[in-house]
Amino acid sequence: MGQDWGVEMRRAQSLHERYDFEKALDIWHSLLERSTDSLQRIDLLERIVRSENGSNMLSYATEPRVLSHLTVPRSDFFLWYSHLENKSWLPIPNAFVPNSASHHQYYTSIYFPEGTRNIVFSSQDESGSWNLYTSTCSGDTLWSHPTLINENLTSPEDDIFPILRRNGKELYFSTKGLFGMGGYDLFVSRWDEEINDWGMPENLGFPFSSPFDDFLFSDTPDGNFTLFASNRNCHRDSMTIYVLEFENKPIKKPLLESGILFFISIIVFQEGKFSPGEFSFGRRLQSPYPQ
Repeated sequence: MGQDWGVEMRRAQSLHERYDFEKALDIWHSLLERSTDSLQRIDLLERIVRSENGSNMLSYATEPRVLSHLTVPRSDFFLWYSHLENKSWLPIPNAFVPNSASHHQYYTSIYFPEGTRNIVFSSQDESGSWNLYTSTCSGDTLWSHPTLINENLTSPEDDIFPILRRNGKELYFSTKGLFGMGGYDLFVSRWDEEINDWGMPENLGFPFSSPFDDFLFSDTPDGNFTLFASNRNCHRDSMTIYVLEFENKPIKKPLLESGILFFISIIVFQEGKFSPGEFSFGRRLQSPYPQ
């Protein structure tokens, strides 16, 4: 059973990563019926949930215009977001995240632009999970004790790479602990004026989120472009940064079955739609201190 089991597991995961969630579900359920191992069954049930989420999310998707892309090393991909302020990434450990039980494979620096008065960052809790915290500056250099940002935005898994939109009303972050299809999905939470707190997080859905790892959804200061990073179409030691034409309120539309896989898994690079000089990845940003 061991070899056949492993073959079926890999086949189902491959189908899941190719967005063929229904076929993956058939295999997951078949394996679940055959398994008597409690830990194995827990793993299968989690995989079933992720495939069901993916299947449900396939119903609608936005259609962003992809203008450019760049594949860079995974270890410092965030430093290639050249529209962000130079020396705005503070390596961990630092004053906000002084200690961590283990080194995170992705989240190695917090976004801390010069002049900010309110910072949102991720730090490890006692269980080892990375959660979102906030701190406010009440003087020139006096920062409040970090507090958990919101229970709605806290998951049992890692919640990382928070970044506020410039209007301060939308918070984007990545997590693999909320409603998603596996890997790190992109989420947004909007500030609710009535309750004076962050609202329920919403998965950005296809094609921004995928069965792989997706991070750092961010707009350029001129309001013309949006960037996000993903490892869906590159080696796992790399990250591809996509440049999209900015949309203020992207509209989700029904996806035609025949075009689903091509549209959401590849993210077509639309040559001829991008004028050189409108956006440049420029040079790699600097960290304020050596890592």
